[in-house]
Amino acid sequence: MVTYELFEENEGCKIRVTATGVESFPSDVPEFRRESCEGGWKYFINQRLKEYLEK
Repeated sequence: MVTYELFEENEGCKIRVTATGVESFPSDVPEFRRESCEGGWKYFINQRLKEYLEK
């Protein structure tokens, strides 16, 4: 499960993404490792979401 929280911050907002249940994923699958998940979320939020919102 993934939850998103938005917080007002100065003249923008801050987003907090929390994923739960990932501990049940197989540990031998590289795509399910914490580092891989963090990298994916950072890419989505910092690049793709930003591009979408700027349209």
